[in-house]
Amino acid sequence: MPEAIRTGLDSLPDELKAQILNHLTNPPPSWSWQKTALDTSITSSCTLQDTPLKSLVLVSRAWYSLVSPLLYSHLQLRLESPTAQTESALLSAKIKKITTNFREWLFRDAGYPHDIRLPYRHVWQSTATEKAAEWTATVDHSLARLFSFLESPDNGSFCDSVQSLTLVATGELNDNNLDYIRDEVHCLIATDAFWNLLFEKIDPARITVLAPPSKLACLLGCSMNMRDAWAFPGMAMQLVSVWRESRPLEVVDNGSPPSESDYDMMQPVELVMDPDEYGRPAFSSIIYIKPWTHLAVNEGSFLEAYSTYEYFHKNPPGILAAVGRAFRLETSIWSVAYKAIFPFNNHISSPLDQITYKGNPSNVRKLYVKIAPDPDDTILDDPRKIAKADITDCWREVESTYRFLTDPALRGEPEFESSGVVRELEMFSFGDSSISSIRDTVTSSLESAGWQEVALSEWHSSRLVSLLQMSTLGEDSVLQ
Repeated sequence: MPEAIRTGLDSLPDELKAQILNHLTNPPPSWSWQKTALDTSITSSCTLQDTPLKSLVLVSRAWYSLVSPLLYSHLQLRLESPTAQTESALLSAKIKKITTNFREWLFRDAGYPHDIRLPYRHVWQSTATEKAAEWTATVDHSLARLFSFLESPDNGSFCDSVQSLTLVATGELNDNNLDYIRDEVHCLIATDAFWNLLFEKIDPARITVLAPPSKLACLLGCSMNMRDAWAFPGMAMQLVSVWRESRPLEVVDNGSPPSESDYDMMQPVELVMDPDEYGRPAFSSIIYIKPWTHLAVNEGSFLEAYSTYEYFHKNPPGILAAVGRAFRLETSIWSVAYKAIFPFNNHISSPLDQITYKGNPSNVRKLYVKIAPDPDDTILDDPRKIAKADITDCWREVESTYRFLTDPALRGEPEFESSGVVRELEMFSFGDSSISSIRDTVTSSLESAGWQEVALSEWHSSRLVSLLQMSTLGEDSVLQ
C-alpha cells in the first residue's frame, strides 16, 4: 500500500515544525518572580493563549511526538502530606546515611574547650520528632509522585527534557514554639535526602521554591527566625529562584565550587542556638550543589509590620538574611536580584552589602533591586494593610536603602582579599525608576562614584565601561 500523502501542517519538514514550536513556547508563569501577590496561583496559567502546545498535541501523531517533550519541560511539584501514614521508603536509605554522617560529626572529639558541637549533643535524639517525621513523609510522598509521573510509559522518556522545576509548599513548618534544634535538624536531613534523589533523576537548569518562610528555609538548607512572624502577614509566602545560563562576555567566570573543607560540618547544616541569628546554608543546600549563575529572591510585603509598635525592632521572617550567608563561600552566582515591598533598611542592606561588596569570595557582578510598589499597585489603597502605618516611614526606608546600596561613602571601601582577581559589583539596575525621588537618589550616588547609565535604570561601573570600550575597539581593528 503506498504511503499516505501528508498534507497541510503534516507536510512540513520537522525543522520548520520546530521553528513553529519556538514561537508557541512561552516561559512558565513561575518565572515571573517579581509578582506582588505571592500565592500558589503564580504557578498556574489557564488562559487559552497560554495553552497552544496542548492544542497542537491533538493535531496528529507526528505533532504529538514533537510537542510532548515540551509539555514536560517545566514541571511543578506541590509538597503535600500523604493521606495515609506511610514509611519514607524512597528516602530511607539516604536519610540513614546522612544521619550517620551527622552523628559522627556531632560526637567527634574536637580537641578544644568551646566545642560548637556540645549544645547539639544535649538535644540530639536519633529518632525524628513527630513534626520532623511528618515533614519527611511529605517530601518522600511528593517525590514519589513526581517519579511515578516521570517513569510512567507515556512520560519516562522525557526526563532529559525537564528544563525547570517549581516546588510549591503551604503551611508553616514551625512556629514560635519550635524546639529549635530537636525538630529542625531532622527536617533538614530529610530535605538533604530529597535534593539528592531529585537530581539523580532530573537536571533542570532552573529551580524555583515558593513556600512559607520556615518551609522555604528548610528547603534551602538553612534556619529561619519566626519569633516576629505574626507581624508580617505579607511575607507569608516567599520565593527563591536559582538558574544557570550562559555568561555574557563582560562577566568573567572567577568562580570555583566550594570544597568540603570550607565547612566544619558537611552534613546537613550549620544551625545556631541564638534564635535572633541565622545559620549559614548547609553545604548540601540547593544554592551550592549546582553551578547556578543567577539568584532571585522575593520576600513579599512588609507593609503591615509598620503598624506595630517600634516596627524597626521587629525581626522579619525573611529568607534573604540566611541566603546572604551563602556568599561567604565562593559560588558561581554572578547575578543577584531582590524584590519586596517596603522592606526595612536594616533587614536587606546588610545581606546585600555582604553579597556584593564586603571582603568575601563572592563573584557577584550584577545586582537588581526593586523595593517600592509600582504606581498602579493597589496595595496602598487597602486600609486593612495600611492600618496604623505611617506611609512616610515606608518611603523613608526605601530612600535610605537605595542611598546605602549606591553610595560608596556610606558603605566604605570594599575589603576584598588580594587574590589577583577583581571582585567588585560592576552592574546595578533597579525597578523603581518611575519614582522620581528614588531615581534622583540613585543617579546622584552612582554618578558621584563614576558609574554610567548605559540603559534606562541600568548602570555600569567606570571600570566595566572602559573594558567594554577597549573590547569594542579591538573588534573594530580586527575587522579593518
